[in-house]
Parts: sequence; C-alpha cells; structure tokens
Amino acid sequence: MSLLIERPTYHLVTDRIVFTSLDPDTGWPQGVLTGYQAEGEVRFVLEHVIAYRPGAMLPMLRDALQHARDYGFRCISFSIPDAFPPVARLAKVAHRLGFTVFDQREGWTSWVRWI
Repeated sequence: MSLLIERPTYHLVTDRIVFTSLDPDTGWPQGVLTGYQAEGEVRFVLEHVIAYRPGAMLPMLRDALQHARDYGFRCISFSIPDAFPPVARLAKVAHRLGFTVFDQREGWTSWVRWI
C-alpha cells in the first residue's frame, strides 16, 4: 500500500524491505537501502539509498546485490528522474555495478541488473 498526499511532503508505505549496511571495520551502520519485491516477480525494486558518510554508497550497493541474491531475487531495478541533479554521477555508479538502462520515458530512466 502506498499513500501519496496531493503535495507530498512524505511518502508512507508498508511491506518494504530495509537493508541496514554495517561498516565492516567498525560494525556501525554506514547507511540503509529500501525497496520492495515487484508483485509476482523475483525482482527487487530499489527505492532509497541513504549513505551516512562519503564513500559508503558503493560498498552498500555491492552488499545489497549479494543480499538480494541470497534472498532469491533474480534482479534489481531502480528508476531515477532525469532532472535529479546528481543523475550523471548515479548513472556512472550504475554502469560500474553492471546495471543497464531498460526504459526511458516521461523524464525517468530505469535501470536493471540481473544477479
């Protein structure tokens, strides 16, 4: 279930998966990733990547790929609005991690990686 307000200041959802990524050196959280299983599929849809420190995003995403595979997902997908300021940097990260573009429409680019 998802609830969006006319002028959304928040997004309230249920049935989400939250990966808390721990720094392997300190054991402290370095960030979280959220998403959900696409209905009727073995695809994990990544919604949010929140890194608590610079340099944490790549290790977090690598961990998420491994965990997704361990949980039986066959692929991970995500979408980025083309107007989002860091879209070029995020596209470089996506390519670096083996994601490919599978859809572009209405100002959004969608990516997928089979695992």
